[in-house]
Amino acid sequence: MRSKSFLSKFFDSAKIISEDDSAYRLKIEPMNQNTSSHINVFDKNTIRHEGLAILMVEDNPFLRDSIRMFLEKLGMMVDCAENGLVGLEIFEGSPEKYDIVLMDIEMPVMGGIESAKRIRAINSASEKSLSIIAVTGSMFSDNPEMPIFQGILKKPFELEQLKSMVTKTWLRMLNSQGK
Repeated sequence: MRSKSFLSKFFDSAKIISEDDSAYRLKIEPMNQNTSSHINVFDKNTIRHEGLAILMVEDNPFLRDSIRMFLEKLGMMVDCAENGLVGLEIFEGSPEKYDIVLMDIEMPVMGGIESAKRIRAINSASEKSLSIIAVTGSMFSDNPEMPIFQGILKKPFELEQLKSMVTKTWLRMLNSQGK
């Protein structure tokens, strides 16, 4: 049996119950059954993502390096690929390693939709939850293939938007593991 995400080591589930400009309010279900659930407030400016493993597939080297440095400062482990084929090869080498894939849609060699489909097929045999977030400058919302992504981040974006998207995805993953 493959190990579940590092998230399941800490909580049975955590669900965002409200959000404002500065904080997330979460309902936490602890692993210890003798402890009751409780509400925690997490400051958006200080929340850390220690150990969260990201595979970022982006052909723009400046954007790729900027995002990598930002996510690493938040405590995430980030591997990078310059196109969908390289991203697929990296994922195939360690499919159990990653929690989230950030996938550019339009890239040379292999595009993001094809790469995401193949990554999803590899991951389907795993017990580990994997979220794939589309990162795109195009309007793909009407594309019937978009449901393979758990979120869409439209370029250009602020780094805080990226942080918010990753955090919400991380919390949804945690919540789905508790079900």
